[in-house]
Amino acid sequence: MKGITVVKLGGVAASDSGTLGQLAEELASSLNLPPVIVHGGGAIVSDWSRRLGVEPRFEDGVRMTSAEEMSIVEMVLAGSVNTGVVRLLCAHQHKAVGLSLSDCSLVSGVALAAGPENRTARPGEVRTDLIRHLLDGGYTPVISSVGTMNDGGPCNINADEAALALARALGASQLVFLSDVPGVRVDGEVRYSMNETDVAAAIAEGHISGGMIPKVRSALDATAHGVGRVIIGQYGGTGDFTALINGTAGSRLQGKPAEAGERV
Repeated sequence: MKGITVVKLGGVAASDSGTLGQLAEELASSLNLPPVIVHGGGAIVSDWSRRLGVEPRFEDGVRMTSAEEMSIVEMVLAGSVNTGVVRLLCAHQHKAVGLSLSDCSLVSGVALAAGPENRTARPGEVRTDLIRHLLDGGYTPVISSVGTMNDGGPCNINADEAALALARALGASQLVFLSDVPGVRVDGEVRYSMNETDVAAAIAEGHISGGMIPKVRSALDATAHGVGRVIIGQYGGTGDFTALINGTAGSRLQGKPAEAGERV
């Protein structure tokens, strides 16, 4: 199946019902096939964890999910957040189906650290048959980042990493990261198109730093393994998604150098 678009929801696009409704309408008009939507919801998880007396713990920006917090992660991501996204999409004429990474073992989890108390995992084996079956039927899969580890227990997989793993396995034509970040900045300006050489130079010169480094490196790795392009950008309302797809907003990362005439 060609033309698959994987969309990773984050920021306002994932948390504000009005903005998500606008995105739902725009997805229907911008894409020929239903998208595959992957979402996390870290801020909501942290809020509920604190309400329930569990203080979130992070190392290098990664949530170190305890067994106690895992039950909250599962309740929030696979429960209220996933259902909320599905409900809004259905209200805007999408045939949305709520899933987690555990369904049909879409993405298995590989423990980040040893021990039963650690429930944070990296993506392992990926299966795409269920997703392809749903897309063939015109359904929009909406996938939370709750997976299953080899011990049969639940795990928390970073939603960015899950989206990358799924996009690679599906051979997606494009993977779109929606967040509150307008794109990859170099000298204070968003770069509309970047390739491996551009990214390496920007990192060496200190223009790309912190959490953006692994994101852009992972994006380029995805393009080297079958994903047509990776787009990083902001969604704040109607027209933003179309602008990202058309290359007039956000940052487009591709393994090969930009073609002549392409906006950079």
